[in-house]
Amino acid sequence: MDFDVIDICIKVQADDQERVSLLFPNLGSEFAACCRTVACQTPDLSCEFCKKRGNCDWYFVFSQNCTEDSFALKRHQKPALPFAFSFPWHDVGTGQKVKGVVEFRLTVIGRAINSLEMLLAGFSLLTESGLLTGCFVKEICSRDLQGDIQPLINGNLSLLSSSWIMEPCFNRNNHLEIILSSPLKLLSGGKQTSSFDFALFTRSVMRRVSSLAYYYGDYEFEADFTDLSRQVANVTCSENSFELTGQNKLSGLVGSGTFMGDLEGIMPFLKLGAYLNVGKLSAFGMGNFKLA
Repeated sequence: MDFDVIDICIKVQADDQERVSLLFPNLGSEFAACCRTVACQTPDLSCEFCKKRGNCDWYFVFSQNCTEDSFALKRHQKPALPFAFSFPWHDVGTGQKVKGVVEFRLTVIGRAINSLEMLLAGFSLLTESGLLTGCFVKEICSRDLQGDIQPLINGNLSLLSSSWIMEPCFNRNNHLEIILSSPLKLLSGGKQTSSFDFALFTRSVMRRVSSLAYYYGDYEFEADFTDLSRQVANVTCSENSFELTGQNKLSGLVGSGTFMGDLEGIMPFLKLGAYLNVGKLSAFGMGNFKLA
């Protein structure tokens, strides 16, 4: 038993690629409003009183309703949004205006895949509204597990099984390089971290992946999370080039690091987490990472 994931490539023509990095992560409320515009038949009525909410794409994706199962609620807490955007990150504040095509990646998980049409229409409306200044959608494609893309036409959508993505890989040297592609914002003790903590990072990935799987994939991992937490606490860092960058909401850690230790149990979660980002504003491009 597993659940599906889709990997969408949205090619966007942008007048200023740096400005995309500055604007998009802060447009969560505006994106939700655009999605509601295209999906909601009763926009003036509160969802609480709407009889159609049971079949509403917008309500399913954006309501983030908690489970009534007290044990599951304690474990998974409030669900995150069932999608994640990412895009090539440009340093904010350089003043260099670069025009060109930006490839947005949109990952959607589980039953939220049924709401893909709304998410894509909402994104297009966001660009057309002028909120994402100087941008328009050129092409939308579907990406398969090998990374090959094909135009998203005539229902040509590649479904990726979570078990394919999380398939264990053999790591002879038991080492891993993590590359933060966009600022990572994690909290510890209520404060934003200013240095990379492997244990905090991996536990955050596990919580995010397991919560999304439960709420939107109707799936519970059989892993011993307590034991995995002990394992990652013993992983050591051999190389570290992480640094804090950005300001306010866009501040976070970027860079890369190499880690050594018992990684077998955590690797499947990291592989799926690389599709879904982690940390604050992860649904809108922050906390994107790659594994090498």
